[in-house]
Amino acid sequence: MISELVTNAIVHGRGDVDVDLSLAGDSVRMEVTDQGRGAGPIGPSGLGPEVVGGWGLQVIDGLADEWGAWREADRTRVWMVRRVRRW
Repeated sequence: MISELVTNAIVHGRGDVDVDLSLAGDSVRMEVTDQGRGAGPIGPSGLGPEVVGGWGLQVIDGLADEWGAWREADRTRVWMVRRVRRW
């Protein structure tokens, strides 16, 4: 999942990419920030099964318990939370 977020930041963003991972209780939070401002909404696109590439946020949408994204004046941030089982 973190690979999808980082790949999106590299492909669609610009500048340095920062990664933050944290564990709180039974949830892991992953957040990736890049220096791109982009345009348009951030979300999964309506791709068909024949399309190669462009699946990153659809993967995140399917695997995350929660996720979101926003743009600030000088960066784009995408985060997700996934509950994990502790042994």
